[in-house]
Amino acid sequence: MKGKKWTQREIKILKEYYPTTKVNDFRNKGLLDRSEKAITQKVHILSLKAIPKYHEPSRWTSLSYNPFDRLTCEERAYIAGIIDGEGCFHIRKNKIVDISVTNTNMPILLWLKNKIGGNVYNATPRKEPRNATAIWNLCGYRKGCALIQLIKPYLIIKKERAEQVLSNWQPI
Repeated sequence: MKGKKWTQREIKILKEYYPTTKVNDFRNKGLLDRSEKAITQKVHILSLKAIPKYHEPSRWTSLSYNPFDRLTCEERAYIAGIIDGEGCFHIRKNKIVDISVTNTNMPILLWLKNKIGGNVYNATPRKEPRNATAIWNLCGYRKGCALIQLIKPYLIIKKERAEQVLSNWQPI
């Protein structure tokens, strides 16, 4: 028995997000209106492979390892623009650098997760009626600092804040 035909848009979304997105998240996050079984079958047909998370804490113990080095200048500038307009960064009391972006556009947040790691989760709107909001978050000693150093040349509004965070950041 055949189901509905896959569109080019659906296949593009699957190819772009599958390496770092779990199968059940495609439906839960509203990316694809397909069953888990249908998504799993299409992944198999397309021979897509999930990639392991490249931002594992154990790999960050080496100062020479920086997964953000693979970002192009355009991607760095785009990330800086998103964070400059919709994001924030600060140092928690326990010296962890915390970067987050709140937005109603889930594909942007998933793109950030895909490119630089972190987590995406739904946020509860403060008052009704509001659009569904989600938050992308990246935190860690070296991860946060490395990302801020990389995007700092492209920041405009939050450049001074970035310099404050970097000057106060000291690894434990």
